[in-house]
Amino acid sequence: MKPVLAVLDPDLRHDQPALVKAVQVAKQLHCPLQVYVNCWDAPTVRAIGLDEERLQKAIEALMTGWERHLNARLDELGAGDVELHLVFEMRDLPFLSNLVLDIEPRLLVVHARDTSLLQRLTITPLHWTLIRKAPCPVLCVSDAPWTRRPVVVAAVDVDESESPLNTAILSQADALAAAVGGEVHGVHVVEYPDETLITLSESELVVAMPSSAEVLEEKRAMLASLLSQQVRSTHQYEVQEGNPASALASYMEGHPGILVMGTVYRGPVKRLLLGSTAERILQHSQNDVLVVKAYDFQTPWHRSED
Repeated sequence: MKPVLAVLDPDLRHDQPALVKAVQVAKQLHCPLQVYVNCWDAPTVRAIGLDEERLQKAIEALMTGWERHLNARLDELGAGDVELHLVFEMRDLPFLSNLVLDIEPRLLVVHARDTSLLQRLTITPLHWTLIRKAPCPVLCVSDAPWTRRPVVVAAVDVDESESPLNTAILSQADALAAAVGGEVHGVHVVEYPDETLITLSESELVVAMPSSAEVLEEKRAMLASLLSQQVRSTHQYEVQEGNPASALASYMEGHPGILVMGTVYRGPVKRLLLGSTAERILQHSQNDVLVVKAYDFQTPWHRSED
C-alpha cells in the first residue's frame, strides 16, 4: 500500500502541523506513514568551521536529537510504526525528490510556511516546488487544526464532466472527507465574458448568450449529477460566479476546511490560476489546499544517484 509522506519543517521547536495532520489521515486511510525532515542547521556548521571531525560529531548529535524528538511526538499522536528519513543537507531537494520517486506516496503533506515577501522573491518556498513538481497529490496545511467537521471543497469544471482530473479531484475529496470526518462541497465557478467585449461586439454576442439564470440552472444540474455519480460521502454543491480565484477564495472564507483543486502543468494561464487561488487561500486564511495532478502529469524530476 502506498504511504502518506509528511515533509516536516526544519525547526525542532516548531509544532509541525504537517506531522499532526499526516498522522490523522494515514490512520484513517489505513496507510503506512513515512516522515522526512532535513536536520540542516547553518549556525552549527558556521560555528564549527572546517573541523571535519567535530562537525561529524555535531551532525550525529543533531540527528539523534531529531530522531528522539520525533519518536516521542509520534508516540503522543498514537502514530504506530513510522519510517523516518533524516538528512543533513544545505540543499536537500535531490534527496527529497529521490524519496518521492522511490516510494510514490499516496499523499504528500507539507506545511505552507508563512514567509515574508522578500523571502518569496529570493527563494521558492518548498510547498510551491512540491505543488509544481511532485508526481503525487500535495496537501499544503496551515497552522490551524482541523475543526470537528471540516468542509472539503472540491473545485471541478463541469464543462469537462468526463475529465479524468475531475474524477481524481472528487475521489481525493471523498477520501479526505472520510479521513477528517468532513463533508464534501462540490463547487463550480461560472465566469462570464467581459462586459467591454459584449459592448464592442454590439448585439450579436448578447443575442447568442443565454441568460445568467439559465446558465446557473444548467451548471447546477451538471454539478449535482457529477457529484452523485462519484462522491459516496455526505455532500452538497454550489455554483459560484465571477473570477475563479476570487470566487473560490471567498467560498473558503465562509466554509473553512480544505480546498481540493487540480493542476495540469501545461499552459501559463492554468498555472497562473492555480498559483493565484492557492496563494490567496494559503497566505490569507487558515485553510488548507490539496493539489491533485492530472493523469498525464509529467514530473520534471529524475532520479539522482548522487
